[in-house]
Amino acid sequence: MDIRFYSTFLEVSETRHFGKAAEKLFITQAAVSARIRSLEEFYATPLFTRDRNHIQLTLAGEKLLPFAKQLVATLQQSKQYLKTHTKARLRIATTEMSDTLLAKGIYEFAVSHHNQCSIKSDVLGSELISRYLHDSIIDIGFTTVPVKSDEIVSHCVFTSPLALYSAESGDSQPAINVRVRYPLKCDESLQQQFTFADEPAVETGNLQHAAQLATTLQTGVILPVLWAQHAKHVALHHQADATGEPIAVYACHLKQCSNEWVARCITAMSSKMSAWIS
Repeated sequence: MDIRFYSTFLEVSETRHFGKAAEKLFITQAAVSARIRSLEEFYATPLFTRDRNHIQLTLAGEKLLPFAKQLVATLQQSKQYLKTHTKARLRIATTEMSDTLLAKGIYEFAVSHHNQCSIKSDVLGSELISRYLHDSIIDIGFTTVPVKSDEIVSHCVFTSPLALYSAESGDSQPAINVRVRYPLKCDESLQQQFTFADEPAVETGNLQHAAQLATTLQTGVILPVLWAQHAKHVALHHQADATGEPIAVYACHLKQCSNEWVARCITAMSSKMSAWIS
């Protein structure tokens, strides 16, 4: 038997009026009547006596009343218990580059809220992130390009200009033999400004690997300025700022999202990313 039927029974017994009970429960009077009728059919006995202006509990209704109160109270207690003793869950996916840029931010958010929310994070391709968002397999997807869909909202949580770095300082442009895979708009503007090797030694989407390889190979590499300034173990020299598109990270989620932790995570990322970059 649906517990809502007992809640309706209690409301009618208190108000002694089907219309008033319907208003308090935010349902129609017909729905109230149907629920009471279902209870009476289940117990095979009338629960109320009705006339035009008066509703009274029958003897069976009086005897059912304490049981109905106990059932409804137990349900409410169990709901509150689970709310306070069960962690919320937040499922996150990042592209490879977004993961590098947001790694500390996600870590700090997880540590700050570990008693309240369990966070699962995976590194996926952008197409898979889009599919998983639409299928509600993940709650937030962090990508360097907004997901194009009427069902998805994309918020920019991080942006940084790009610049040329090299293992050695100097006035002339070093050879760029380590190539980072940036979004198309960024890549097109970089191609117009800088000269890349026809066949780079390495092409990667991982910024940490790119920086380390540029140091080892004594070559140039394009990196996000804010990340390079704070990244550990990056001993590269700034050579020239890129004048084109900056790199950005977007937090993408379904418009019809009921997980309150999605908004909390995005707000935290947006407000603290400058301090979290490493």
